[in-house]
Amino acid sequence: SVCPALRTVTYASTSTVALLPLTVGVILVALAVNLLLPLWQHTFAVYPDLTPEGLYTVTERLSKELQFVDEKLSGEVKIIFCADPDMLCSNELTRYIYYTALQMERVRPESVKVSAINVWQNPSAVDAYRIDSHSSIYQSNIIIASGTEFRIYSPSAFYRWDNTGYYGEQVFLQGILAVTQTESPICALTVGHGEAFETEEGRAQYSTLISIIESAGYEVQLLDLSREEIPENCRLILTMDPQTDFLSSFMTDSSVSEIKRLDAYLAEDNAYMIFA
Repeated sequence: SVCPALRTVTYASTSTVALLPLTVGVILVALAVNLLLPLWQHTFAVYPDLTPEGLYTVTERLSKELQFVDEKLSGEVKIIFCADPDMLCSNELTRYIYYTALQMERVRPESVKVSAINVWQNPSAVDAYRIDSHSSIYQSNIIIASGTEFRIYSPSAFYRWDNTGYYGEQVFLQGILAVTQTESPICALTVGHGEAFETEEGRAQYSTLISIIESAGYEVQLLDLSREEIPENCRLILTMDPQTDFLSSFMTDSSVSEIKRLDAYLAEDNAYMIFA
């Protein structure tokens, strides 16, 4: 008779041999996925946003502004990174910027083209973006170009407050507007209701807020809704501490209604901020 312990060992050995091809197959598939996935990502510029806050996903606002640029653009905008994708992805600061650019390309593939060129191996590839023969372009640089116009940025330009705040979308939009000579979107500051923005002293008091709006890519203008139409390129209206009501057709015999103008403006999915 066969010893029970020996029988157990025999069965276990047989099971292990039977499972060996399956185990090897699973390992080979896992290796293939790990090798091919990065290649697939680089080839098709597909980088899923796995961050819980959607850090790399293009916001609705940027998508809308890119559409506006697309309508005015005759050529294309190039976003050129001066290092290999592996190097860009291995550094946290450049990875944020690179992924944002790739998402912009996915949203507007007709007008935004992203590339990564190793300038150490191929320095002549970026000669068109040197101011003169002595100009240096480093692997950390990001170039935004359209036609003969270009801007060169360092990674630190995409961050604020000692690299704790990421403003990639705003900087990309500013750069694209600059190289395409496209009119910047307008932020209108309302006046005529006793707002703080009516006087130079009031505007100086809120100069930091105005500076933040300008750094986000807006051109700041004053707007008197009782006398002026809202500019076609206005994407944001800001009212700061009004002291009187906005005119409506129920309050005046005049045909002008500030409320109706605001209603029509907001019906186009634009933004309005009021502080009181």
